[in-house]
Amino acid sequence: IFITICFYFLERRWKTSKHWQYIKNIPCPKAYPFLGTARLEDSVGLFKRDRIRAKEFYPIYKLWSFNVYFVCLVSPEDIELVLNNVQHNTKSDIYHFLHGWLGTGLLTSSGSKWHGRRKILTPAFHFSILQQFIDIFNQETE
Repeated sequence: IFITICFYFLERRWKTSKHWQYIKNIPCPKAYPFLGTARLEDSVGLFKRDRIRAKEFYPIYKLWSFNVYFVCLVSPEDIELVLNNVQHNTKSDIYHFLHGWLGTGLLTSSGSKWHGRRKILTPAFHFSILQQFIDIFNQETE
């Protein structure tokens, strides 16, 4: 009973924090106390559930578990706005675990460093270059 009461007050404190205030009005799937929207399932089930959520909550929804939360953007226009804004393009704390292994490359860097590296890499994914791989993409997708 004591542990349950502690979890209850921790969750209440977390949901009144400054960060939660920014996202509290974003819709989310059914959540359980303290566990949030987390479910244990295989990758195929997770992918299917994510596609259903994307359709149900289009264009934006949140997922959360314990005191970690994610805002999921579905609309390409919204994603473009976020990716084109270098000022607010920072990685979450999860990426800090990768710094020792990967350094600060395109995946782990943020801000102007990320933007500069992305501009260098973007021509490699131009439509005319990717077009020669379309048969392979289709074959592997099937």
